This record gives sequence, structure tokens and C-alpha cells, in this order.
Amino acid sequence: DTCAATGLCGLKCPVGINTGEFIKSLRAKQASSSKVALSLSRFASKHFAVVATGARFGLTVMQVLEKAIGSSNLRSLSKPANKLLGTPLYYSAWPRAEQPINRKLQQPQKAKKLVYMPSCASRIFAADKLADDKRPLLDVIYSLAAKAGYEVVLPKQADSLCCGMPFASKGFNKESKNKSEQLLTELEALSNNGQYPIVFDASPCALTTLNAAQNTALKIYESADFAAQHLLPNLQVTPVNEPVMLHVTCSSKRLGKEQSLVSLAKACSNEVIIPADIECCGFAGDKGFNLPELNGNALKTLKQHVPKNCSRGVSNSRSCEIGLTEHSGISYQSILYLLDKQSHAI
Repeated sequence: DTCAATGLCGLKCPVGINTGEFIKSLRAKQASSSKVALSLSRFASKHFAVVATGARFGLTVMQVLEKAIGSSNLRSLSKPANKLLGTPLYYSAWPRAEQPINRKLQQPQKAKKLVYMPSCASRIFAADKLADDKRPLLDVIYSLAAKAGYEVVLPKQADSLCCGMPFASKGFNKESKNKSEQLLTELEALSNNGQYPIVFDASPCALTTLNAAQNTALKIYESADFAAQHLLPNLQVTPVNEPVMLHVTCSSKRLGKEQSLVSLAKACSNEVIIPADIECCGFAGDKGFNLPELNGNALKTLKQHVPKNCSRGVSNSRSCEIGLTEHSGISYQSILYLLDKQSHAI
């Protein structure tokens, strides 16, 4: 129950054993014996946009309750259910609901194009309420692309799409495969069968889709890696003269793209702090909500690494950033926010 299943253990193991895969196989056996769980997973797979809308509605309800009774009272109310039923525990860094993608941003047609696949997390979770920049990540992507001379191609039914990882991590392998295949079909069409690069704003989604697309011509990038390789050379960046906390996600390490994220952060700040004793943040998809002890234990030393003159943290996975914000005392956002703020077109 407490395994993050991120596969980071496989990188540490001298013979490369990924215990997370074994745990997911156990979860698959457990899931197959529950008719209710199977029915819910099938419904979520077929009606993913409805699930996303429901999640946004739930977050809005929690925000209303917080204003009505206060965050401490809301946390106290959510504690018994979390202990008994494993339902989400409310805490101060809980995100607000993001607005649905229901508009087309005006942009000139350009020879260079990129396909942007917004993750489930960035479609559902709004920017941190304490962040200086509260724009949707979608707007940040459009801004950076315009500066670097790219036109953004966005899936028309983005809310219905998913890489399949949320299903796989819970043992629903059939539903995971269905969502993965649906996404690949859409991306092949949008990218003109690999002519245009495909950018994911969350590293776990990029890793999952790369593994599924090994026999295709698709060029799939995690956002920080794409930014470091293709956006940065077309931007003039003025680094901030203040320390910035950086969390390198498990999936960035598994992708072998850790250095891209580090180099991008160093281009945006003169002082980048990466705590040496923190590996996985322990948020692990939704476990940071339902099993907050995992997230809390993984980040128990984070706050002591934050300098007094530091007010921001960066990473490349929205769900990880929620837990990092909660346990650091500062706001964590996608590295793309800082890159956009500190850059202009050459």
C-alpha cells in the first residue's frame, strides 16, 4: 500500500531490480478480484473527461468549505475519514481547481510546430494559491513557444486523454493500455506521424508515453528537456539573483534527463539548491492526498534546506509540486514559469 511504485529503486539497485513493477503486479491481482473497482476503472477510462470535471468540482467544493470553516477545521474534519477509509486528507497546499481547456489562444501560424499534451494534473490542479504567477500552465507554454518561434498544436479533446499511468499504478492494466493506445493514436495524427515534437508538461506522463511509443516514429519530450534543447537557444534569459529550490523528479531520473532540468534551472537562477538527502518526494500520483505519511516522511528534511531569502521552488510535475509546497513552506511550480518570467525572444 505504501509503495510509491515510481521505479526509482531500480536505479539504486546494483542489479536493476524495480520492486515497483512487482508491487503493481500484486495490485493487478487485487484489483481483478473486486467487481466494484473494475467497474469504476472502466467508467473512468471511458468517461475520463467526466472524471476530470468531477475532480475539479470536488476541489472547488473544498475551497468553499475552507473559506466557510477555515483550513484547520477542514483538516480536522478530513482526518478521521483519511485514517479509516483512506480518503484524501486536506492540508494548506491543497490546489484550487483549474479552468477547463475550452478556448483557443490566438497565435500566428509558424513553420516550427510543437504538439503540447497537457497532463491530467495540470488540467485539474490550478497554480499554487501562494505563487506569484497564477496563470494556467497552458498559458505559460503558449508564451514560451511564441518567444521561441513555435506554433502550439493542442488536442481538441484533451480532457478525454490520459497516458494510462494512473490506471497502471493501481493495477488496472487493461484500462491503462486502452488509454495509452487512444493517446498514441491522437498524437500520431497531431504530430503528422512524428514530424512535430510532442511535449508533456509532467515528466511521469512523458516517461509512460515514451515506453508505450517505442515502436513508433513519435518524438516525445518532457517539457524541461524540450525547453533546454529547443527553447533555450532561442531565448535571452536573465537569471534571478536569488536562491531557487529544485526538485528532480523520479521520472526525470529514469528518463536520463536529470541534467536537462538542472541546466535549465541554472540558466534561470544564479543559485540552484538540490537537497542531497531527498530522492523521491513520495507524493506518487495521488498518494500524497490519500497516504500523506509517505509524502511527509520523504520530505521530512526539506524545510531545513530552504534558505531564509528563498521564496520559490521549481520542478516538472504538478502533483509532486503540491507535496513540495506543503513541506517546504515555499511555493513550488513548473520550471517553465520561471523560464517564461526571466526570458524574452532573441
